[in-house]
Amino acid sequence: MQSILVNGKERFLGLLPSPAATIARMHREGTIVFASDRPDLKAARPTADFEDRDCSHFWKYRHDQDGTNECVGHSGAHAISTAFAKEGFDIDINPVAVYAPICGGSDNGANMADALESLQKYGAFPMGYAGISDTDWRSAYRTKFWQNPTSEAGKEAAKHKIVEAVFFGDDLDSWLAALDTGFWSGQFGMGAGNNFDPDSGGSLPPWRRTGINHALFATGGMRHHPKTGKREVEAGNSWGDWGPLNGLFYFDPYDWLPHSGQELWICRATTIPGG
Repeated sequence: MQSILVNGKERFLGLLPSPAATIARMHREGTIVFASDRPDLKAARPTADFEDRDCSHFWKYRHDQDGTNECVGHSGAHAISTAFAKEGFDIDINPVAVYAPICGGSDNGANMADALESLQKYGAFPMGYAGISDTDWRSAYRTKFWQNPTSEAGKEAAKHKIVEAVFFGDDLDSWLAALDTGFWSGQFGMGAGNNFDPDSGGSLPPWRRTGINHALFATGGMRHHPKTGKREVEAGNSWGDWGPLNGLFYFDPYDWLPHSGQELWICRATTIPGG
């Protein structure tokens, strides 16, 4: 298990780095696109020029990874469910349906590239399917729906796919510009340490140079910090009873994200589930 102590409480992680070869293959096969392939998403205005946008209402279902290394599955499920909500659909994707196809049959964590590839190729079944809970990755793994797309589980998962994933690497300005449109949800990694605890307003303290170890998702919202006026990204975590905003939090991207090995992604969901 990968875990840290935050204010004396054990919190679980699970993010593994995406292999460069995997990302290159996915791009070659057309599973993902690079930000350089989408000039419309590149930063087209000054970095500081953005408007407050609250997208928290699109995050309707908040799951807790609860002692597992499923942060990638949870951030992926939160991202696609939020993407569906932005299209007007009320769908609660089960995090283990994102995690099971990429965990290799053990709870040792996963990477975001594999998660986004699985969501595009196979999709993921929602909460309620077969009574599988949001942390029961073993039951989800036993369905092998990604190997048996014509099975009941495979057909259910195939109704809920992403249609596009964009990889920004560490191009923070372009990632922020894409999120600033409000149309996309995002996945990214952060260096969670023992100070990874938001204040009463939901803002994270300054980064303490902890290595990237935890996957989270960006709602597409942003705000000016109430006191400093700096840009903050609106994001969601997968730890229950964490922070004053039920898992929602805000952070300074120019403090937390610009370091080597960063993976910044955005995705959007199909307009018509199952279509």
